[in-house]
Amino acid sequence: MTSRNGAREGRYVAYYIIVMMLFLGCVALCAMFVSKNFLRQNERDAVLLADFKHRQNAEALNDFLYRASFALESAAMIVDHLIASGEPVEKIQEFMALEMKRASKQTDSLSGNVFGVVNGEFVHDGDWLPGDEYMPLRRPWYKDAVRTHGRVVVGKPFTSTNSAKPVISFSKSLLDEKNVVAFTLPLASLSRFIASRKEKVGDIWMVMDRDGLVIASSGEIRQGFDCLSSEAWGMDEEKLAREILLAGEKPFEFVYHKDKYMVFSMAVQNGWNMVSLVKKSQVFGRSRVILVQVLVVFGSIFIVIVVLCTITLINRIRVVRSVRRKSDFLDSVAKELRTPLNGILGMTRILLRDARDESVHDYVKNVQVASIGLLSVVHEVQEIAKIESGEFVLNPVQYELYSVLKDCFDTVSPRATAKNLHFSLECDPDIPSSLWGDEDRIRQTRILFANA
Repeated sequence: MTSRNGAREGRYVAYYIIVMMLFLGCVALCAMFVSKNFLRQNERDAVLLADFKHRQNAEALNDFLYRASFALESAAMIVDHLIASGEPVEKIQEFMALEMKRASKQTDSLSGNVFGVVNGEFVHDGDWLPGDEYMPLRRPWYKDAVRTHGRVVVGKPFTSTNSAKPVISFSKSLLDEKNVVAFTLPLASLSRFIASRKEKVGDIWMVMDRDGLVIASSGEIRQGFDCLSSEAWGMDEEKLAREILLAGEKPFEFVYHKDKYMVFSMAVQNGWNMVSLVKKSQVFGRSRVILVQVLVVFGSIFIVIVVLCTITLINRIRVVRSVRRKSDFLDSVAKELRTPLNGILGMTRILLRDARDESVHDYVKNVQVASIGLLSVVHEVQEIAKIESGEFVLNPVQYELYSVLKDCFDTVSPRATAKNLHFSLECDPDIPSSLWGDEDRIRQTRILFANA
């Protein structure tokens, strides 16, 4: 019995392991499905948010360039008015000096120069007087303004003859297309403006024109570097520039100097592109943290369920062991009772063999039947123990029905007579004399008669 109960405990443990493995698999699949969809959605939202911030910065750059263009257009209108009024060149130069101060306030308070060509004569703000070798009509800012009459033209970066620093020029032709007013903006001003927003822009940023020339940058990509020139062939900068031109304003992933970045690009004025490179870990960092939190929740739920199931298993094993101890006790008691009962039955058989008096024979017979009944009770105790331990089985045999009923009648009849009750045994002749079943279980029905 002990080995069978041990086998039952083993089955419980095996069932527990199987159920836990299935449950773990379900939790893992569920967590994988949820985390995959959650991560995909959060990454999409993170990209949209980063792209939105980048567009805000691009709009700010557009506004910055617009203010510079507006300052030039305002100056051009006044110069046109001064020319139409017949004001001398000195008056125009005096105005340009004042205009320079106003323009500086509108361009991040950084100095530049206002100059131009009026009636074939070079005019300026007085901050710089060029040498005789300086020929304004051959300068790119003049040619671009004349070619695009009436529009503000932003030239490519060049080194200022005055400050020896890289600048960009804004130029515009006047009513007389041969008259041109120009304004230079130091690239340091543009770079400082973008750098002031670097925390929102990204790890690497740059302003690049449609030809791949870097107008301004955060420093990782050299300012003035031509990303599409032969010098850049095979470099990450050349690959990045081509990807930007192909992708347009669609964000994309790019590996720059072995680091993974998300690249955001947006067209601004003058055919430029505002480009931001943000590390993927920075874009998706928040999503990863939330994903870890979700997985921790799933893991906590799984651990709680495992603990509860383990407690249930332990309690179940305790119950099985308790039943086993009880069954062992009952089995031991039954064995102890069966030994003296077998002795009594042996003595009754001897008395039945040697008895001469009919009444004594009947009494001994009743003692024998009662002893057999008591022995059956002992067997029942053992069977109860077997039932509780899950080891109960039927033992079908061929038996005589009348013999079983006669034994039950002989056991109960004396008690019925003592109570002045009429108790008789009648068998239907149509009932077969021999039946197939568990004789011991059939004999147990005499308990019902005895209790009645």
